Amino acid sequence: MRARVWLPPLLVVLLLLGLWQLAASSGFLADVLGLEDFLVPSPSEIADIFWQDRSLILDNAGTTLVEIVAGFGLALICGLAVGIAFRSSDLVRRAVGPFQGRKPLFDRLVAPAGRVVFRVRDLGSVVTGRAVVVLTL
Repeated sequence: MRARVWLPPLLVVLLLLGLWQLAASSGFLADVLGLEDFLVPSPSEIADIFWQDRSLILDNAGTTLVEIVAGFGLALICGLAVGIAFRSSDLVRRAVGPFQGRKPLFDRLVAPAGRVVFRVRDLGSVVTGRAVVVLTL
């Protein structure tokens, strides 16, 4: 019963990897994309490079993991401090109160500034930006 759940996605992934391997090894993919062969490696070439450079990759992954945990910890501490200050201080609540209406603040201030600064024109970028701003407020 479990095989009926995970076997079809596994077969699709293996099929796609096989097609990628064939297309990259034969040079077909590079020709279609108009690129040099070395810019379109096959999965086996990528795996070989990962294996050869595994110590470098693991060192860099360790550094990245430390930075992620430190950033999350700092965000947690800052968020808790702001939350506690907002909950326990009338002064902070009055000072931050006007910015609580997230949508009006975004629509009137952040979105136009973002459109000017980053030259954002498409709706997808604006929606993503809105999600980021709302989640950070």
